Amino acid sequence: MSRINRRDFLKFVGAGSVGVGAGFLYAESVKKPVELLIPQVVPPEEYSPGIARWYNTTCRQCAAGCGISVRIREGRAKKIEGNPAHPVSRGRSCARGQAGLNVLYNPDRIRGPLLRTGERGRAEFTPISWDEALTTVGTRLGNLKIRKEGDRVRLLAGRTRGHLDELYAMFMEAMGSPHYGQFDATWPAALVEAHRRVFDSDVLPYYDIAGTDLLLSLGADLAGTWLSPVHHSAAWGEFRQGDGHRGRHIQVEPRMTLTGASADQWMPATPGTENLLALALARHLVTDGSYRGADRGEWRSALATWTPERVAERTGLSPHRIEGLARAFDAAERPLAICGGSATGGTNGVSTALAVTALNYLAGSIGRPGGVLLNPVPPIGPDSASRHSTMRDLDALAAAIDREALDTLIVIETDPLHALPADSAFSQGLRKVPYIVSVSSFMDATTAMADIVLPADSFLEGWGDDTPDPGAGFPVVSLSQPVVSRVFDTRSPADIVVSLAHQVGSELPAVMPWTSGEEYLRDRWQRIYEAAG
Repeated sequence: MSRINRRDFLKFVGAGSVGVGAGFLYAESVKKPVELLIPQVVPPEEYSPGIARWYNTTCRQCAAGCGISVRIREGRAKKIEGNPAHPVSRGRSCARGQAGLNVLYNPDRIRGPLLRTGERGRAEFTPISWDEALTTVGTRLGNLKIRKEGDRVRLLAGRTRGHLDELYAMFMEAMGSPHYGQFDATWPAALVEAHRRVFDSDVLPYYDIAGTDLLLSLGADLAGTWLSPVHHSAAWGEFRQGDGHRGRHIQVEPRMTLTGASADQWMPATPGTENLLALALARHLVTDGSYRGADRGEWRSALATWTPERVAERTGLSPHRIEGLARAFDAAERPLAICGGSATGGTNGVSTALAVTALNYLAGSIGRPGGVLLNPVPPIGPDSASRHSTMRDLDALAAAIDREALDTLIVIETDPLHALPADSAFSQGLRKVPYIVSVSSFMDATTAMADIVLPADSFLEGWGDDTPDPGAGFPVVSLSQPVVSRVFDTRSPADIVVSLAHQVGSELPAVMPWTSGEEYLRDRWQRIYEAAG
């Protein structure tokens, strides 16, 4: 309230109308007190007032693994841009990457360890210290280890690659449990499964969009979120206007996306029939087209029924348009077919991806520039792709819960309860898990079910490395570094796992002797450096 004495009050009222005086008094009464901003007398050494510094790291807002540069002033992150030297981002960034600052400074982040005090699922927690939290979890895991029941511990992480994936696997192996899986609702399961069946590899191929002259996209939204949106958008720009040529883009999808609006030709096909269209195009290549392989006769027999007339009845596209598309794809010097989005999101997603792979094979687009290039196995964390949990795996986890074969579930930076249907076996069985540990930055649906919550750093606060997926067509490994000091009382998942290893018992520290995630990462990279000579 304003400090107005009696004399001032009489002066205000007597000098003018009561209404004017009352209005002035009200304004004075609600005025907030003046606050003076006093600069730091002795600022920290790393602060350079008014001078911006740029730190390179890796974006973790999606699985693309773009390299980014973060502008820092007065110890705070101000802006995120693409790293020009990184082969994936090449100096560019997307809206999701730009929003990384919103993750870092989000007021809804979990600010410290929490212990459940209310009914499971109601998100009623009380703050505890890190020592208490790690001791509580470590003691429980240690008791299971002593009783030789380490296999009753299961770890479910989000999409994890690089040395962090190896650390999780090492921890679970030391516990005596083979149950380490990953879950990510955006995982391109259909593409990976099709690639596994054809090439016996869990690594996604690289689609050389920049080098093709005719791009046929069945539902793949390049300008949206398909695989590596920043890299593919840049490649699409080169495809359209690089090297003095303009490639032709044909988009087939049931609903026009931003990519479809930018294409030369857009074709609306009935949802779920994209695989039939790919088979019709493949049929043209082996009957009337340029394919002359030794197995041509076998392909003609296999594809004989998929005539333009028959496919037209299912897709909603006229036979004339299908035949024209087939001739254009066959006539192109470097054609490329890709698929994604709704075309691979249904029950026949794998068959669509297989049909598109067959089309690329018959067009001679496998293993050549402007086509489908096979990515090498990642130099670190090569088994991470094979750890992704399917619905069958999650149902098996639910079955283990029902038969009481699971004691402790550790969930790290994933929210399957939100992504899965409410009536799924896993969602129904989660309440029956005796003990749930959640490592998360936010109070999501799965974290709300936890017995203890260990808050995780954002990707701008910790050390790490990553192997981008699908990368850039050659081996790429990106390092991450903390660009700012921790905003809240959080720790990196690597720090948490290493600390738990020391809490469990004498055996695990012998296998995992590091004191922090940073020390573990330095040790691993030192070995790589020494091995390289």
